[in-house]
Amino acid sequence: MITLNDKYNSIVNRLFMENDRRQNLNPNLVSVTDLIGSLKRLSFKKRVEFDYEIGDVYKAFLGTAIHSYLEQLLSDADGIDTEFKISAQIEDIQLRGVVDAINHKEKQILDYKTTSVYKYIFADYTSFEKQLNLYRYMLYLTDSKYADYSLNAILFFTDYSAKEATRKEDYPQLPIVEIEVPTWDFNKTAQYIDGRIKLYKQINALDNTALGSLDICSPEEKMMRNGTGKYAVIKKGRKTAVRVFDNQQEAEYYAGKDPAYEVEYRAPKANCVDYCPVSKLGLCKFAELEKEKEK
Repeated sequence: MITLNDKYNSIVNRLFMENDRRQNLNPNLVSVTDLIGSLKRLSFKKRVEFDYEIGDVYKAFLGTAIHSYLEQLLSDADGIDTEFKISAQIEDIQLRGVVDAINHKEKQILDYKTTSVYKYIFADYTSFEKQLNLYRYMLYLTDSKYADYSLNAILFFTDYSAKEATRKEDYPQLPIVEIEVPTWDFNKTAQYIDGRIKLYKQINALDNTALGSLDICSPEEKMMRNGTGKYAVIKKGRKTAVRVFDNQQEAEYYAGKDPAYEVEYRAPKANCVDYCPVSKLGLCKFAELEKEKEK
């Protein structure tokens, strides 16, 4: 449920309420995007109603706006299906998804993504790869022709800077970029789905306390920053780092160049603490421990 903010007028609040999709609490109905994400979060999502503020769903709102516009734009295009709903029955779990577009002429399965430029710069496409390959497999179960279809993601950058594009070689030259995503062997996809569903069922059998205590989320799902930790070389009297290193020895070697330098360890930070609805409800023990560290 989205909590409205009295700082916004009625028109702005109405825009966000139109995008307020109520949770499906049926544990046997699972979306592809939920299955590839945090299974701990998914399990709680089927038990308690999450509460979101407008700031939490702003990016999702932008994504919905772009999806809606492109759906209208392509609605009468020849050989293109938009917002194509798919499902697959895996034992007692019904797996569901919505493919943004299928271009039958060029044999492409397309997904639109509103994302940051840094996702592109670091080629951080793991979640795109999982999602699109599950879509391709589910489509293949209905028609073998989809074995020949490629996977493509169209990236819409929410933080694009034309100035940065002129300064940096690895910066995207346009605010919209299309990338081709690697396709998996169907056996690999089936095994991945089977493994995720089995794990979901196992943790879903736990009570809320046991589930909350389970530290099962991956570093990506925890939105970890600094990896396993960083070593910052600080000049005494300054707050910002002169250089940041992954390795302590390298940082200490660099700091030895100037007696005014010292090395500061920066522990990894889990951003899920601030953004995950399970954390906000106080149900995740990992998040509560992280909050204690920050006090």
